Amino acid sequence: MNECHIQAIRFIVPCRPLGYRVARNHAWNEVQKDYRAWRDRCCEAANLAGIQTPLFSSAKAPIDVSCIAYYDKGIHADPGNTHKGLIDALFRGALGGDKFVSGSFAAPRYDKEHPRLEVFLRGWPVLRYPELAMEITTCQGNITYTATKR
Repeated sequence: MNECHIQAIRFIVPCRPLGYRVARNHAWNEVQKDYRAWRDRCCEAANLAGIQTPLFSSAKAPIDVSCIAYYDKGIHADPGNTHKGLIDALFRGALGGDKFVSGSFAAPRYDKEHPRLEVFLRGWPVLRYPELAMEITTCQGNITYTATKR
């Protein structure tokens, strides 16, 4: 696979942001199902933007993952837990490694019509399509891609 070192890429996960969740007992089954579906949506949005998941970080290739969560209402996950869930999604599985991941999250924002998670990745080396970096510029339904030569 070709490697392409870029400074930053932005993509949007076009759905209600959730927070990191771990199964504790059988009562959590529905909650876990929702969380897993959200985690999959995060990976799908990353893949559409040309990002190969799961990501892997190392001392020589650290990654900065920052996000801005736009919730649909005032009752929602803590933005720090949403950030943790995003990292869990992007670095999932035995191949993923998030030991050298840094990042930040913004204070919660609100958009009742278009809840979403804006994601900014900096410093990682592998794109599925190295000649292009794509940004999802709209959410909910009609998704528009803007291709930018890097």
